[in-house]
Order: sequence, then structure tokens, then C-alpha cells
Amino acid sequence: MGGDAFACPTDYTPCSPATSLNNTICVASDKNKTEECPITFMKFVPRSNLTSYNASADYQINAVDSSYVFVTSKV
Repeated sequence: MGGDAFACPTDYTPCSPATSLNNTICVASDKNKTEECPITFMKFVPRSNLTSYNASADYQINAVDSSYVFVTSKV
């Protein structure tokens, strides 16, 4: 996605490795990224397409109704 490589300051880490130079948010390395970083991904997903999201701990899955869920991620 990004193009330009970005290095966070010493003792900081990027919230996402997929962001561009202008869109990188860095947090202190000793902080929990899932608590400190902003949500970078949001999507309504049919329950029938959940397989790829269930396989990764990076996604939070929230029930909407019997057909859809709302998926978010901070990384």
C-alpha cells in the first residue's frame, strides 16, 4: 500500500505495517497496540464469509443480526 518506508522514533512501533509515510501512527513499544492504536479497518461481512476473519486474532467480530457481522481491526 504505502510506498515510502517509515521508521518510527526509537522505542516506538507503527500501529500497522501497511500504512504509508503520511498515514503511519506510532505508539510506544511498551504499549499494547490493540488498546492504543485507532481502528484502521471496518467492514460489514456476511456470516457465510467469516472464515478469513476468524483465522486471525487481528480482527474483532461483532454480531449485527442473523446474516451479518461487523468486523474491525487496529493492525
